Amino acid sequence: MILLKEKFNTTHLRTRSMARDPYNDLLQSKNQDIALDFSGIEFASRSFMVQLYSMLAKHRSQVRFVNMNENVDQMYQLAITAYNKPAVMPDQSGKNSSPELLNL
Repeated sequence: MILLKEKFNTTHLRTRSMARDPYNDLLQSKNQDIALDFSGIEFASRSFMVQLYSMLAKHRSQVRFVNMNENVDQMYQLAITAYNKPAVMPDQSGKNSSPELLNL
């Protein structure tokens, strides 16, 4: 288990770069039952959560997030939504019902 408050010595997880540290710890762990413990974390930014979630999703990591307060959990839910948004959108002109690629 990785205790994020102890790891960063803060109650606020703000940046994408902060998300890389626990991710690297997880990659090096030989333990199959891995958890990130958010005990004492009062705030996690959307950018932190999106970065962490996207790295874990790309590597299909099996990690549990435990002890998240309501604010942190809301940011986690936003990260899931942001990461999983569709890459194609339907044509809004009504002429063509097939999806078109978005240029981002």
